[in-house]
Amino acid sequence: MGIIKLIAKLIRLRLNRDSGSGRKGLTGQHVDVYHANHQGKVVAFKQFSGGGAGDECVIVANLANQQYSDYEFGLPAAGKWHRRVVTDRKQWSDDFGGNASGDIDAIEEPYDGQSHRGRIELPPHTVLIYSQNAS
Repeated sequence: MGIIKLIAKLIRLRLNRDSGSGRKGLTGQHVDVYHANHQGKVVAFKQFSGGGAGDECVIVANLANQQYSDYEFGLPAAGKWHRRVVTDRKQWSDDFGGNASGDIDAIEEPYDGQSHRGRIELPPHTVLIYSQNAS
């Protein structure tokens, strides 16, 4: 039953059913894959309509069976990035660890061609979705 709830949450997020919560980017048609760690099997990309706070979502996917501590990837803007979804939660399945990072603060250093960087705890086989609140 938990996986069904996760899918329902992802659909609500994709359709921006909770407007004003900084998730408009997932309704956008633009995708920029800017981080591809082929050896580590991690990808990060942003999805957006026009860009800016409340419009850009960053998705980080760990496709490996490996835990990463302090995993770094680029972020397109300064400030706090709110974790909107994490697939590694006990509420979705008792088999999941629940060890992923929560909200993150952008570090003022360019990375992956983005203006800032983020650092997170990234469990195996996990997807995290981050966005900023609309201004």
